[in-house]
Amino acid sequence: MKTLILCAVLALVTSAFAVTPYSTLTWTQSATTGVTQNNVYRSQVSGGPYTEIFESQGPITTWTDNSVTPGQEYCYVVTAVVDGDESAYSNQSCITIVNTKPPTGLKTVQ
Repeated sequence: MKTLILCAVLALVTSAFAVTPYSTLTWTQSATTGVTQNNVYRSQVSGGPYTEIFESQGPITTWTDNSVTPGQEYCYVVTAVVDGDESAYSNQSCITIVNTKPPTGLKTVQ
């Protein structure tokens, strides 16, 4: 059994007044050589349980989740895969998606 070094989720960015809500994850790739893919998992509860929502076709360090809902919190973890072996989860990172509609009824102050 191989020991895989975990990926680390470094940053989460959410949409602000975008037409479509999104959450972009950025992480540091595993230091283990031969990473063939990364898997992204998500939960709406801190600490899981997590559901796999994306499998990359190669090693990546950023991915955008376009299936989020404003007002909801999402918690993410990432794994690395080497020779078919998947690492344990990375550290968790959570974010609450902001309202994507710009405010209305604003008046200019002079």
